[in-house]
Amino acid sequence: MKSFFVAMIGLVVLISACTIFPGKDAAVLGKLSFSQNTVSRSSQNVQGLISQALPAGVVPASAIISVEKADTHEAVFASKKIALYSFSGDYVSEEVSMPTGNYLLTSFLIVDSNNSVIYCAPLAGSPLSQYVTNSLPISFSISKDAVSQIKPQVLEVLSNDSPTNFGYAQFGFQVVDTNSSGNVYYVAKNGNNTNSGTETKPWLTITKAANTLKAGDTVYVKAGTYNEKVAMTTSGNASNGYITFSNYSNDTVIIDGTGITVGDYRGLIDSMSYSYIRIKGFHIQNGTGTGIEFDGWYPALQSHIEILNCEVSYKQGDSGANPGVGIRFNDVTDFKIVGCNVHHNNSVNQEAI
Repeated sequence: MKSFFVAMIGLVVLISACTIFPGKDAAVLGKLSFSQNTVSRSSQNVQGLISQALPAGVVPASAIISVEKADTHEAVFASKKIALYSFSGDYVSEEVSMPTGNYLLTSFLIVDSNNSVIYCAPLAGSPLSQYVTNSLPISFSISKDAVSQIKPQVLEVLSNDSPTNFGYAQFGFQVVDTNSSGNVYYVAKNGNNTNSGTETKPWLTITKAANTLKAGDTVYVKAGTYNEKVAMTTSGNASNGYITFSNYSNDTVIIDGTGITVGDYRGLIDSMSYSYIRIKGFHIQNGTGTGIEFDGWYPALQSHIEILNCEVSYKQGDSGANPGVGIRFNDVTDFKIVGCNVHHNNSVNQEAI
């Protein structure tokens, strides 16, 4: 009989009198902590909870949580990484701020210092959900002048376990830039723009992300060809960090402009006077105009723009406003173009970069 670890996770949410979320009744501060219990995997359900220490050599470092609003399913935290700290033989997390309201905890992973998933809360209906008494999603409420606590059970991830056993498509996630303070979202070809943008409920288009992300947020785009123009709609800032658009892991992500008219002096990835934007790991191909365009239109300069490890190819241009430029910056300061490959662009009267 195999045994596995079940941790009773307590999300303790404390209400404070200060106002961090304008327009909300109150701001709340939460603490995440858990104690250890074990049950046995068998043909039956939970056999009993027996308190014991963590297995030797296994040290939880962080929790990865996804939370959405109960009524609209709008993402509040999407694969948010929360540090765990050892305290008198137990673990507590850094504080998490949330406004009052009703919520759903939709995913919960615990990782070690190498970001390997070591424990996971199973989703309802998954093969391993039979071994816990309260599978995800779990509903909870944050009330003014009250303390809310939830305790999802997480199972140890064994070497022969598949993520699908827990109800997850995969256990992969990305570690967000530590200078960013926002949420993490996902886009995938099997997604839907009515989803919450979590890894298990991704959006379908990068445009949805561009219309949603705020300063400090990151979107990871999974493998596929996306036939769309992506226009920035807001800026990051020095306090909260960059708005980051990145390929997921080492996935090949193509933004293809076939059949799309981008407009004069505009690009398939396009920004007019937005700053603190990071574009990473995309292949932009085909179409007219510019591949990646950041245009400040003086005096509204753009600044802090990063284009990292991108490829721009086969841009078709003309002798007028759309000369087939690969990457073009105008009135941009404090920028980086690193590790990019720009080739086979029909630049009639301008350089490819």
